[in-house]
Amino acid sequence: VALSIWAVISAVVAGGLTAAVYYRDSVARAWPETASAFGLLGLEVNRFGVDFENIQRSRQLRGTVPVLSVSADVRNITKQAREAPRVRVGLLDDFGREIAHMFADVEPAMIPAGTAGHFSAVLENPPAESYSLDLRFVDAADAMPQAVADTRASTDTDIDEPQP
Repeated sequence: VALSIWAVISAVVAGGLTAAVYYRDSVARAWPETASAFGLLGLEVNRFGVDFENIQRSRQLRGTVPVLSVSADVRNITKQAREAPRVRVGLLDDFGREIAHMFADVEPAMIPAGTAGHFSAVLENPPAESYSLDLRFVDAADAMPQAVADTRASTDTDIDEPQP
């Protein structure tokens, strides 16, 4: 009898863990803290249900002021409308350390299933030592100047050289 109880408990636990892994995006949306646990297991989690596409970046001079422009499409990869998260654009040095960041809003605020929104951000006088970008989706509450989201959909991208 004790053995059959342990078999049932083991089956329930295994089933629960299997379901949690299979539905990990939904689990991470409900409990954002679990995203890092899934990451430790080597499992990708996209709790926002959107991905970056068509990333564009350029450095230019506006008069004598250097300007960094970053834009991208934000595609809803789910089968239902999603609220657009904010985008955090991190500037990294050649050692991969963040040296500056900015936030951008995605338009429209609600992205229908299978369609894309868009964001663009402009930073005047970006640090000269910025080498690449780190794009992340963040909740509006996490989009404070000192906040760093632990769940991200990231794209490390080299920054183009300034164009006169």
